[in-house]
Formats: sequence, C-alpha cells, structure tokens
Amino acid sequence: MATIHSRTCELFNTGKLNYSIGRFDNAITNFEESLILESESPQSHSNLLLSLNYRDDYSPERIFKIHCDFYQRFCQPLEKFFKPHSNNPDPERRIKIGYVSPDFRGHAVAFFIAPVLMQHNAERFEVFAYYNNRQVDGFTQNIQKLSHHWRNISDVSDEQVVEQIRKDKIDILVDLAGHSAFNRLLVFAYKPAPVQMTWLGYPNTTGLPTIDYRCTDNNADPEGTSESCYSEKIYRLPDTFLCYSPLRPCPETGQLPSINNGYITFGSLNNFSKVNKSVIKLWIKILKTVPHSKLVLIYNNPDKSLVDKAIANAKTSNEIPFASLRALSNLNHAKKAFIKAGLSTDRVMIRERSATDQLHLQLYQHIDIALDPFPYNGTTTTMESLWMGVPVITKQGNSHVSRVSSGILKNIGLTELIAGSDKEYINIAKHLAMNTDRLKTLRKTLRSIMSQSNLMNAKGFTKNLEAMYASIWKDWCEHNKV
Repeated sequence: MATIHSRTCELFNTGKLNYSIGRFDNAITNFEESLILESESPQSHSNLLLSLNYRDDYSPERIFKIHCDFYQRFCQPLEKFFKPHSNNPDPERRIKIGYVSPDFRGHAVAFFIAPVLMQHNAERFEVFAYYNNRQVDGFTQNIQKLSHHWRNISDVSDEQVVEQIRKDKIDILVDLAGHSAFNRLLVFAYKPAPVQMTWLGYPNTTGLPTIDYRCTDNNADPEGTSESCYSEKIYRLPDTFLCYSPLRPCPETGQLPSINNGYITFGSLNNFSKVNKSVIKLWIKILKTVPHSKLVLIYNNPDKSLVDKAIANAKTSNEIPFASLRALSNLNHAKKAFIKAGLSTDRVMIRERSATDQLHLQLYQHIDIALDPFPYNGTTTTMESLWMGVPVITKQGNSHVSRVSSGILKNIGLTELIAGSDKEYINIAKHLAMNTDRLKTLRKTLRSIMSQSNLMNAKGFTKNLEAMYASIWKDWCEHNKV
C-alpha cells in the first residue's frame, strides 16, 4: 500500500472506529474528508458506501448516486483496458463459474456459499474460487475442497487477477463482497469475464455498469420498487436469494429460559455496528414496556496490547487492529446509552463474544426473543437465531438492507413478527412476551420448520441458481454468435 498523508490515515481510522460503534454521521464525514485529501483511495470510498447502508435518513436514490460516483472515480478510467472475450458462445457446453470473495473462511458468507458448492452440478458447471484473504481455517479448507479450481489472489495485483480470470476463460464471474472489506471490485471494472454478477455479500448495488446482474429475490427487492437504484439488472430467484447451512454439530435449543427466570430475556447477537441510536432508543422502550425484562448484547473482548498499539499508531498506520478498538468502544457506548435512559445495569447484559461458534450459539439458550436491528437487518444472525428456536422481531423498511429479515420470516410463515413502524415493533414484542405458550411452541418447532423450508433446501436452491446462470449465459451466447 502506498504511503499516504498522516491526516488521511487519521480520518480513515477514525471513520472506521465511528462506523463500528454506530456513529455513522461522524463516520461518513470522516471518510468524505479523507477522500478530499486522498482522492485515489477506493478503500475510503467503499467504507463510505458501506456506512450509508446503516443510515435511515438517506433515500435509496441518494445512496445509489454515491455508489455510481465510485465507478466514475475509480473504474471508468479502466475502460481503456477492456479486451474482447474469446469464450465459446455455446449455451449447451459446460459453463465456467468464478466466485470472488475474501470470506471463504469463518465468516457469514461461508454459511451461504458452502451448500451451493456442495450441490453444484459438476457436469454442467465448472467452479473456480478466487480467494482474497490470507486467513485459512476449517471453512476455507472445506470450500477449497468443494471447488474445482482454487486461486488465492490476496497478494496478487488487479491486473494479474484479471489476466488469470481471462486465462481461466471464466464465463460468469460472481462478486460475493460488494463494497465490504477486502473486496476486489476493481477487478470487475476491467470486465475480465463476458458476464458478471454480484450476489450475497453486500446489501446494495455496486455502482459498476461492468457488473451485469444483481441476484436477489422478490422479498428483499419487490418488483417495480428498486430497479432505478441498481446499476445492475435485477435477477430475482424464486422464494429466496439465500440458502443457509447451520453450524454442525449445533447445540440443542434448550428450554424456554423465561420459564425458570420468571422474566423475558430479549437479545441481539448482531454485530454492534448495526445497533445505532434509533435502535437503542426503541429497544429501551421495549424494556420499559415489558416489566422486568432484560436484554443481552455481545461485544468482542479487546486485547489491551493491541489497543495500546492502535492508539499509538492511529495517525500514521494504514493497518491497525480495529477489532480491538471497536470492542472497547462498543462496550462503553452501549453502557452509556442504557444507563442514560435510566435502566439499571442488571437489565442490560453486555457479554463478551464467545471464543467459538458453538459457545456463541449456546448463548441463544438464554434468550426468549431476538430483536432485529434496523435499517441494516441481520442475515446470518437472523438465521442462527431461528435455528436455535428464538423468534426474531424485525422492522421492515423500503430497501434491500432493511427487508432481508422480513424475507426470511416470510419463508417460514412468521409474518406476524414483521413490523412496519416503531409502534408496531414494540407491540409485537409486548404481545409475544406475554404469550408463553406461543414462545414454547416456537422453541420446539422452529428448527424443524426451517429445515423443511426453502431457506435450507440446498438442492432446490442450487437448481434455481443454476437455471439463472444458464439463462443469462444463453442470453450472452445469442448476442455473441459468430
């Protein structure tokens, strides 16, 4: 990474810290100012775009425009490097699919891509995985085994990755990261594959006209409501754009905790970045509405030595351990918000993020009802909560990022847990908290309901995905016949 001005580093790092604790006004300002000082920083711009997804006062049209600015600033100059594609335009031959991601590891994306890779029809599709990360774990090794070809591109330049993709003769290149961390969107800007798509890893448009399609469904993106806010053509899969694979082995759901506790325990095990001021304000109202109820949140435990290093290098370092700073700030930020609201410390339990996924899931055994943040809903967290027998209350908004959980709930028939307003969100929480029999039933049946739903039908889902690939490849072939 090239050396950049210390003030730019400070703004960039401060922006990431503000982003991590839900202070998105400040984060957006930080990233905008860093872009003024260092205009050639796609990382700052991607972080700015990611932060916008957490704002409920920005219209989808405004957010779309800022995404398009990314393309004009960083990608449009690369159009001069476009080359014609020599792929054989035969719609019936074996199709080469390339998946590009930094998250073939212990990450949310892995829970959704793994079942697809397990079910891909090897006779019809040849799978290439392009992994943009140095981290290797059990998830990485599993995904590598499920892929026909594995390419680690973490230390490879954009130009070299482009040449590799062209050499591999990829027919459909799929971005699984969007503007999230360690993305390789600039590779897609070169248009190395004849058909390019974005799916799964980012809840918004990429802003790149070189990416032809965005894979979604009619719940997250109802037809006729969001087309104008995507640079990509929308392709809606039947039922759901997600296929979940839970952790194996998985802890039992356990008994409804309120039976022994004598009070309702709400909980949100989402990344705390999603818990903004509006969310905290609403959750405080719920705690005050439901007598004696408690709330469980989680944070990542900081390593003091890393925190000290981060603070010492904040103005000059391009790569500092933000997970540690984030953890320290999350904890203080949450405590202050709830104490200021007059809630006693024993009603808000802020626990350390468990060291393993197994222990993390066991925390759901102490939660009666999960509360979904907004406007940035949970995805993996919503799935794992339901899998652990814990119903999720969500507030549905007017964009993809705020409709994911409602789509999940619709797929398992729990539309009564979808709120359209703050008042309805509180009322659902209040009435569900009073309905012990309903909570007991959900505790016992949610896992079975999920396992039989479209959300976990890996075979059926992958067939739908492959039908999409075949369709868009056929379209390309018809327009590129020799």
